[in-house]
Amino acid sequence: MKITLLYNTSSDQNLNLDRIIEIIMNVLTELGLTIKEIDLNAVKIPYFNGKSNEHASSIINDIRDSSGVIFASAARLPLISAPFSVLLEYLTFPEYSDVLHSKNCLLLIATENGGERSALESISRVLQTLGAYDCLKIGLQHDDIDKITSIDEYRGIFEKLLEDFYRIIRQNRKFFIPLDYSRKPVEIINNQNTENNELKSDPNNDKKQKLSINELTKKLNLDHLDENQTEDINEISDYFNKIITERHQTDNMTPIFVKSLSRDLSNVTPNLCSCKQLTKSLTHHFQPQLSHGLNAVIQLQVSGEETFMGFLTIQNTECTYTEGASLNPDISIITDCSIWRDVCDGKFSAQKAFMIGRLKVRGNFVLLTKFDHLFHLTK
Repeated sequence: MKITLLYNTSSDQNLNLDRIIEIIMNVLTELGLTIKEIDLNAVKIPYFNGKSNEHASSIINDIRDSSGVIFASAARLPLISAPFSVLLEYLTFPEYSDVLHSKNCLLLIATENGGERSALESISRVLQTLGAYDCLKIGLQHDDIDKITSIDEYRGIFEKLLEDFYRIIRQNRKFFIPLDYSRKPVEIINNQNTENNELKSDPNNDKKQKLSINELTKKLNLDHLDENQTEDINEISDYFNKIITERHQTDNMTPIFVKSLSRDLSNVTPNLCSCKQLTKSLTHHFQPQLSHGLNAVIQLQVSGEETFMGFLTIQNTECTYTEGASLNPDISIITDCSIWRDVCDGKFSAQKAFMIGRLKVRGNFVLLTKFDHLFHLTK
């Protein structure tokens, strides 16, 4: 996937934004994205005069070919920088009216003495008008940038936001309907004011679009929740027990009881296998028939209730586990003990754990997708 990163770092108002740009590049590159980096100050697009321009067209074509766009700009008070304002004016040109439509965007505004919120809202309104989704908005002041680039805690928070942006792009999530004035208007009807919760399109369109809860769930790519599953199963089992008992009593037969499908864990001896032991046992789940020609080192860094480090070495059709840290891993997986235990138990895949933000990855992200195929882990 390709991401276009648009930024400006003018000499009079840099605010160390170039250090933030470096972090953005490093994190998204490690996640396997291709980044097209464009410094709007270096391009020097001429002011918009109602005509297309060669330099602007080149940038806009990069945006068109991207899965997502990052706008990173220094701002003075509530005003975004001139290069961004000029670029947005070109994007209103009819020839480019569909370039940003349905694209997810990350907005980052840095100021010296405040006004970042107003600047974010300003550019957000323009992007929504052009049909884009501003899925993440980050406002920073000069002191915030210093913390992100020098304090691990703040840097970690910023990196997590970038990982969230990656997940949104990869899953193609959409959170609201953009205000696209170049297309047919869409009216959202409030539940309190109508009997049917519908999205009504143009009056000339005879078909009304209904958005059900199931459709919303699919669009948001939410995981199904089953917290009350055991209670529901027991209730169903009790109901059938009652029906069968009454029927057999009527027929003078011995009652037959339906056993609950849910597991009664009260008398079950707990599994004493540690998370570290489960990790070591991954070599027994390795599928060599799927690893021909693969040479990789997978570093594992587990924290929480159990804290340990180890790495899996895959050489063609052989897999070994070694405790400690590898000097040159191809990929590093950083996670909590409880999450990693679930992955090793096959409750969910390593890739899904990453996509829902339960583990972090550094290095060759492609190896994470291969991990779930190389190791046969089932619940």
